[in-house]
Amino acid sequence: MVEDNDDIVSQVDEITIFPPVNAAADLTDEDSGAENDLTVNNLPASQLQAPVEIVIESNYDSYFSSDDNIPLSELQSQNTAASNKQKVKTKKRQMHYSWIKEDLKLPPTDFDSPTNSGITENPLELFSKFFDEEVIELILNQSNKYAQQKNRKANIAKQEVNAFIGVLILSGYMQVPRRKMFWEREKDCHNVIITEAITRDRFEYLFSNLHVCDNQQLDQGDKFAKLRPLSTLLNKKFMDNSSLEEMHSVDEAMVPYYGCHSCKQYIRGKPVRYGYKLWVGSTRLGYWNWFEPYQGASTNISENFSELGVGAGVVLEYAQALRKEWPDKKCHLFFDNFFTSIPLIEKLTDWNFYATGTVGENRLKDISLIDSKLIKKQRRGSYDYAKIVEQNIIAVKWHDNSVVSVCSNFSGVAPIHSVTRYSQKEKKNIQVQQPHLIQMYNTNMECRPL
Repeated sequence: MVEDNDDIVSQVDEITIFPPVNAAADLTDEDSGAENDLTVNNLPASQLQAPVEIVIESNYDSYFSSDDNIPLSELQSQNTAASNKQKVKTKKRQMHYSWIKEDLKLPPTDFDSPTNSGITENPLELFSKFFDEEVIELILNQSNKYAQQKNRKANIAKQEVNAFIGVLILSGYMQVPRRKMFWEREKDCHNVIITEAITRDRFEYLFSNLHVCDNQQLDQGDKFAKLRPLSTLLNKKFMDNSSLEEMHSVDEAMVPYYGCHSCKQYIRGKPVRYGYKLWVGSTRLGYWNWFEPYQGASTNISENFSELGVGAGVVLEYAQALRKEWPDKKCHLFFDNFFTSIPLIEKLTDWNFYATGTVGENRLKDISLIDSKLIKKQRRGSYDYAKIVEQNIIAVKWHDNSVVSVCSNFSGVAPIHSVTRYSQKEKKNIQVQQPHLIQMYNTNMECRPL
């Protein structure tokens, strides 16, 4: 056990508990013990047998995010097909490249000026663009179908669904220990807006029957099958209402959740440490265009991208959604070292995308860049770079607080920028040289969806 080894516990950076294999089944995997007295002995066998990933803390790439290191887990192949996929991945990672000391030239862009238009809608109109009639009808039909399957009255009305969603939104701003307190008569908790919109018993009835998918037609291989119709529909709404922009980022986001559920994740050091983790594709200012719930190696990614791994598959899924929406525009994607690899940037280049991302040194084999131990001894702002022969892909290693490596098919070192950093040694601000692709990354990953 991890807790039996103090040396390991002190270095643990992230613990990911995968959902059990029956997470999409009709029977839930809730704890068997009392709700307020939870122990490991109360957990169901399906949860206790679920795999766990442990990420050991590392100082590498601490300039950006230490929790984005590749999980140190070994996934055992379940069948021959999975074994063959693993062989393809290994072969892909062992590809060798020839590198030369050459910089990239800034290419032309399809975007002359920002395309964002001012927001003229009020909050209700904006919300209705995403939770429109199609989404409300989905919730209404599936909730009535579930109530009928349970031999209950399938008489939920559309206005009740709207009122139910409104109560959920309002409860996020006006929190009470128990939701039934909104209907109590005491002045410190009674809410007139809620009581006039829907009765307590009717709200509880909707709460117990709320569904967006038919339980009799669940995909057993998808751990988020019960929410898949809603997430697919919302992704469509997000993209339909998105404005055309050049810069996009791909990262993880946490949906806060502190209850007991097998899909809940824990990420140490994040503003939101407990909750559901989502892969998110967003614009530079944080507008969500696309998201996919994280469920480990079985994340809903096309098999066409499986040879590149889950991280690269997430980026390619988002790139595919952008290409479908804007087939003639060359967007620029930014992502961190969990996703970045040379084969991924090659694939995005073939798809007519620009790409920039931090990359782990273990993914830059056979490259003639200065060793990280040596560049740390040089002055702050030192850098080295190399370009793949006959390809427009460059790798840059830069020394700031720590050593960071970045790959790109868009820009290289020039033009050099001067940035202000505080020197702990000199006890004052100093000017540090910064390559152009580093500045591009910092600018467009500042508003990550976290």
